Amino acid sequence: GGSLARHGEDDGGEWTSRIVVPHLRSCSESKNSRQRMLTLKMVEIIITNGLCPATTRATPGSPVPLNNEGSSSPSSIAETLSRKVLAVASSLIDDKVANVRLNVGRVFGSIMYLLERSDVDYVVDKLEKQLDLESKREGGADRDVLFYAQQAIVSAQTLLRREPSIS
Repeated sequence: GGSLARHGEDDGGEWTSRIVVPHLRSCSESKNSRQRMLTLKMVEIIITNGLCPATTRATPGSPVPLNNEGSSSPSSIAETLSRKVLAVASSLIDDKVANVRLNVGRVFGSIMYLLERSDVDYVVDKLEKQLDLESKREGGADRDVLFYAQQAIVSAQTLLRREPSIS
């Protein structure tokens, strides 16, 4: 197919988990700041295009995978996949380059409305940690990093107030 999203939907996210996530991790650990910036853009594209499907589809005759609690919740795998992608982005909250750090908040703010509630809570936690780290940064905090992190947190709070039944 011609759609990136089909890879995530057709196989329940297996393609994203086995191919994309390791590549994201590799880019996020690059010495080149442009590669780390690319990581954040890829996270934004992955979430925006549905490569972390909200539910998984069991094919007839195949077992439904169990989550850690032994439940066969269909969203348990997808939550793990989206969390892996979000974790790669959040690993850059204390990057040495300010433009990378500020883009963490910008990207999280732009995808917030697409996330499950548990992932929104996770992102807010990471952004609050970023604000704390940034305020303690030697030489002072970068105002743009603070701005984008705060803006994303406000977006999350607004979303959660508006959508109390968000998954």
